[in-house]
Amino acid sequence: MAALELEYVNLLDALSLLYVLAAAGDQRYSPAAGRWLGRLVMECELRLEEALTAAAALVVIRSEPRSQDARLTLEGLIASG
Repeated sequence: MAALELEYVNLLDALSLLYVLAAAGDQRYSPAAGRWLGRLVMECELRLEEALTAAAALVVIRSEPRSQDARLTLEGLIASG
């Protein structure tokens, strides 16, 4: 089942889809990452500094999809929200 067919995709599952897009070098990564970041900020009520940290981690993921530091940062922000 495609993500678009689902009624709701939680933040962690959506982040997993971003990892797949980044690893594939898919040009849809950047727009999808921007939408995901907006959701993260709204749903977890992030402060500006946290949002900037998340944005920086998403930039790292685009070039280094397996970056453990970036993944832990993003997953930690979800968990703390």
